[in-house]
Amino acid sequence: MFGRKDNREAQFATCKDFQKIFTEEMGSLHLLALMLTADEYKAQHCFVAGLEDSIQGNPVFQQWARSWSKRAIIKNAIKLVAPAPELPGGELPEPLHGRDDRGGDRDAACDGRATDPCGRDREQGA
Repeated sequence: MFGRKDNREAQFATCKDFQKIFTEEMGSLHLLALMLTADEYKAQHCFVAGLEDSIQGNPVFQQWARSWSKRAIIKNAIKLVAPAPELPGGELPEPLHGRDDRGGDRDAACDGRATDPCGRDREQGA
């Protein structure tokens, strides 16, 4: 409109952009996947899935393509290491709510009932 060319395609990362990023950053992206999964096979799967997600996913600005690639690796690592629970009624599995590993009450911490770790009363303003 008004004589300006729409340069929309040039603003977004292409398949070739992501291929270039995953080729140039292969070592660091694979290391990221390996550190997150702690398993070579899962890291390789995570790397390939990250490339596929980056290419086939939503359009991303070219300036964000490198960050988006890392994001795809991280998302896939989370899926591989800690898949989403599938319990009826949307309940979380036992380790994810209630008491935490240190013996504290995670639900109390979330709703403000937790005590100060130093033993001070919250209302006193410490």
